Amino acid sequence: MRTLALLLILLTSCVGRGPVPELGPRFPSPLHRTYVPISRVQRCLASVEAETFAAMLIADGLQERESLVCHPALVQAAWVRGMSMARYGYFGHTDPWGVTPNEVAEKAGCRQPWGKGNYIESIAAGAPITVLYWNLRNSPDHAAHMFGQGDFFRGQKDFGIAFVEWPGSSYTYYVVVLIGTCLQ
Repeated sequence: MRTLALLLILLTSCVGRGPVPELGPRFPSPLHRTYVPISRVQRCLASVEAETFAAMLIADGLQERESLVCHPALVQAAWVRGMSMARYGYFGHTDPWGVTPNEVAEKAGCRQPWGKGNYIESIAAGAPITVLYWNLRNSPDHAAHMFGQGDFFRGQKDFGIAFVEWPGSSYTYYVVVLIGTCLQ
Protein backbone atom coordinates (compact mmCIF):
# COMPACT_ATOMS: atom_id res chain seq x y z
CA MET A 1 0.00 0.00 0.00
CA ARG A 2 2.83 2.43 0.87
CA THR A 3 4.54 1.63 -2.44
CA LEU A 4 1.34 2.52 -4.32
CA ALA A 5 1.06 5.76 -2.33
CA LEU A 6 4.69 6.60 -3.16
CA LEU A 7 4.09 6.02 -6.88
CA LEU A 8 0.94 8.15 -6.84
CA ILE A 9 2.71 10.98 -5.04
CA LEU A 10 5.61 10.90 -7.48
CA LEU A 11 3.33 10.77 -10.51
CA THR A 12 1.02 13.55 -9.36
CA SER A 13 3.92 15.78 -8.38
CA CYS A 14 5.06 15.90 -12.00
CA VAL A 15 1.87 17.40 -13.41
CA GLY A 16 -0.15 20.54 -12.90
CA ARG A 17 2.53 22.98 -11.84
CA GLY A 18 0.71 26.26 -11.49
CA PRO A 19 2.07 29.76 -11.09
CA VAL A 20 3.66 30.76 -7.80
CA PRO A 21 1.08 32.84 -5.86
CA GLU A 22 1.89 35.83 -3.71
CA LEU A 23 1.25 34.60 -0.18
CA GLY A 24 1.28 37.86 1.69
CA PRO A 25 3.96 39.85 3.45
CA ARG A 26 7.56 38.83 3.32
CA PHE A 27 9.26 38.16 6.63
CA PRO A 28 12.73 39.05 7.81
CA SER A 29 15.00 36.09 8.38
CA PRO A 30 17.41 35.85 11.28
CA LEU A 31 20.06 36.55 8.66
CA HIS A 32 18.60 40.06 8.23
CA ARG A 33 17.57 39.27 4.69
CA THR A 34 14.07 39.10 3.25
CA TYR A 35 12.83 35.80 1.86
CA VAL A 36 9.81 35.40 -0.39
CA PRO A 37 7.31 32.64 0.44
CA ILE A 38 7.98 29.68 -1.85
CA SER A 39 4.82 27.55 -1.59
CA ARG A 40 2.95 26.88 -4.80
CA VAL A 41 -0.73 26.68 -5.68
CA GLN A 42 -0.96 22.91 -6.12
CA ARG A 43 1.70 21.75 -3.70
CA CYS A 44 3.40 22.76 -0.50
CA LEU A 45 7.01 21.79 -1.22
CA ALA A 46 9.15 23.91 -3.53
CA SER A 47 11.16 21.37 -5.53
CA VAL A 48 10.94 17.94 -7.05
CA GLU A 49 13.82 16.87 -4.78
CA ALA A 50 11.91 17.94 -1.66
CA GLU A 51 8.80 16.16 -2.96
CA THR A 52 10.85 13.01 -3.57
CA PHE A 53 12.28 13.16 -0.05
CA ALA A 54 8.77 13.67 1.42
CA ALA A 55 7.33 10.76 -0.57
CA MET A 56 10.12 8.48 0.67
CA LEU A 57 9.64 9.71 4.24
CA ILE A 58 5.88 9.13 4.22
CA ALA A 59 6.03 5.73 2.50
CA ASP A 60 8.94 4.34 4.53
CA GLY A 61 8.08 1.31 6.64
CA LEU A 62 9.88 2.92 9.60
CA GLN A 63 7.33 5.78 9.70
CA GLU A 64 5.35 5.54 12.95
CA ARG A 65 3.16 8.61 12.44
CA GLU A 66 -0.31 8.06 11.02
CA SER A 67 0.02 11.21 8.94
CA LEU A 68 2.27 14.14 8.13
CA VAL A 69 0.98 17.52 6.95
CA CYS A 70 3.12 19.86 4.88
CA HIS A 71 3.19 23.28 6.55
CA PRO A 72 4.21 26.31 4.43
CA ALA A 73 5.94 28.05 7.36
CA LEU A 74 8.15 25.02 7.94
CA VAL A 75 8.93 24.83 4.21
CA GLN A 76 9.98 28.48 4.33
CA ALA A 77 12.06 27.93 7.47
CA ALA A 78 13.75 24.87 5.93
CA TRP A 79 14.62 26.94 2.85
CA VAL A 80 16.09 29.73 4.99
CA ARG A 81 18.18 27.21 6.95
CA GLY A 82 19.47 25.47 3.80
CA MET A 83 20.33 28.74 2.06
CA SER A 84 22.07 30.01 5.17
CA MET A 85 24.32 26.93 5.38
CA ALA A 86 25.13 27.07 1.66
CA ARG A 87 25.79 30.80 1.55
CA TYR A 88 27.73 31.18 4.79
CA GLY A 89 29.78 27.96 4.64
CA TYR A 90 28.74 26.13 7.80
CA PHE A 91 26.89 22.89 8.50
CA GLY A 92 25.08 22.65 11.81
CA HIS A 93 21.88 23.10 13.75
CA THR A 94 22.93 26.56 14.94
CA ASP A 95 24.09 29.24 12.54
CA PRO A 96 27.23 31.34 13.13
CA TRP A 97 25.09 34.02 14.84
CA GLY A 98 23.57 31.57 17.34
CA VAL A 99 20.16 31.30 15.63
CA THR A 100 18.53 27.87 16.01
CA PRO A 101 16.00 25.97 13.85
CA ASN A 102 13.19 26.60 16.34
CA GLU A 103 13.79 30.36 16.11
CA VAL A 104 13.77 30.32 12.29
CA ALA A 105 10.50 28.33 12.29
CA GLU A 106 8.94 30.82 14.73
CA LYS A 107 9.96 33.76 12.52
CA ALA A 108 8.46 31.96 9.51
CA GLY A 109 5.11 31.66 11.28
CA CYS A 110 5.22 28.27 13.02
CA ARG A 111 4.60 29.01 16.69
CA GLN A 112 5.80 26.04 18.73
CA PRO A 113 5.49 24.77 22.29
CA TRP A 114 9.30 24.73 22.69
CA GLY A 115 11.74 27.59 23.05
CA LYS A 116 15.11 28.09 21.41
CA GLY A 117 17.13 25.12 20.33
CA ASN A 118 16.47 22.28 17.96
CA TYR A 119 13.51 19.99 18.52
CA ILE A 120 12.48 19.95 14.85
CA GLU A 121 15.43 19.66 12.43
CA SER A 122 17.36 16.94 10.65
CA ILE A 123 19.98 18.01 8.11
CA ALA A 124 22.30 16.33 5.62
CA ALA A 125 24.63 17.64 2.93
CA GLY A 126 27.07 16.74 0.19
CA ALA A 127 25.17 14.25 -2.00
CA PRO A 128 22.10 13.94 -4.23
CA ILE A 129 18.70 13.81 -2.50
CA THR A 130 18.24 10.01 -2.37
CA VAL A 131 21.69 9.53 -0.83
CA LEU A 132 20.92 12.24 1.74
CA TYR A 133 17.66 10.46 2.57
CA TRP A 134 19.42 7.16 3.24
CA ASN A 135 22.16 8.86 5.27
CA LEU A 136 19.53 10.37 7.59
CA ARG A 137 17.45 7.18 7.65
CA ASN A 138 20.47 5.18 8.84
CA SER A 139 21.33 7.62 11.63
CA PRO A 140 19.55 6.54 14.85
CA ASP A 141 19.07 10.09 16.18
CA HIS A 142 17.78 11.41 12.86
CA ALA A 143 15.58 8.35 12.30
CA ALA A 144 13.86 8.92 15.66
CA HIS A 145 12.98 12.46 14.56
CA MET A 146 12.05 11.68 10.95
CA PHE A 147 9.97 8.58 11.60
CA GLY A 148 8.25 9.60 14.84
CA GLN A 149 9.95 7.02 17.00
CA GLY A 150 8.97 7.65 20.61
CA ASP A 151 6.07 9.63 22.04
CA PHE A 152 7.74 13.04 21.74
CA PHE A 153 8.44 12.80 18.01
CA ARG A 154 5.34 10.75 17.14
CA GLY A 155 3.14 13.71 18.14
CA GLN A 156 4.85 16.05 15.67
CA LYS A 157 2.85 16.02 12.43
CA ASP A 158 3.68 19.30 10.64
CA PHE A 159 6.62 19.21 8.25
CA GLY A 160 8.61 21.20 5.74
CA ILE A 161 11.50 20.06 3.58
CA ALA A 162 13.90 22.11 1.47
CA PHE A 163 16.60 20.97 -0.93
CA VAL A 164 19.23 23.56 -1.77
CA GLU A 165 21.77 23.14 -4.54
CA TRP A 166 24.50 25.79 -4.49
CA PRO A 167 27.50 24.96 -6.72
CA GLY A 168 30.72 26.29 -5.24
CA SER A 169 29.44 26.10 -1.66
CA SER A 170 31.05 23.82 0.92
CA TYR A 171 28.77 20.83 0.19
CA THR A 172 26.85 21.83 -3.00
CA TYR A 173 23.72 19.90 -1.88
CA TYR A 174 21.79 20.47 1.36
CA VAL A 175 18.55 19.01 2.67
CA VAL A 176 16.74 20.43 5.68
CA VAL A 177 13.88 18.42 7.19
CA LEU A 178 11.72 20.21 9.75
CA ILE A 179 9.08 18.17 11.55
CA GLY A 180 7.34 19.70 14.52
CA THR A 181 4.13 21.10 15.90
CA CYS A 182 2.83 24.44 14.65
CA LEU A 183 0.32 25.87 17.10
CA GLN A 184 -2.61 27.96 15.89
